Amino acid sequence: MDAEWSSAYRPAAELGCTAKYRGEQHCAALAVAVTSFGKRDGTRLVVARDFHGKIGTLTCGTGEPPRNELWRIACDAAGRQFQVVLTPNWNAEHHAHLHLELTAHDWVLAR
Repeated sequence: MDAEWSSAYRPAAELGCTAKYRGEQHCAALAVAVTSFGKRDGTRLVVARDFHGKIGTLTCGTGEPPRNELWRIACDAAGRQFQVVLTPNWNAEHHAHLHLELTAHDWVLAR
């Protein structure tokens, strides 16, 4: 599976990190905004089109299986490859991408 992304490194002046996590997130090149995933059969999973989420809805850990393949990708990445996974369920700024972030923290956030 390949991935298309819209941004990785962004300086703080371009909203690359929040004040609480200065020196982390995009402004430290520790996060990537993935907009789509290419499957082996040639089809693409596009976050803006195929995620089908709603702000405030829990993405992972609800006791129910993930709603679709993009939700499964997000939940599988949380705590394995990435400590922070933000989806269109998190807020309007993430409506078209999955935010995948590495941190030095020992907690995992998947929303």
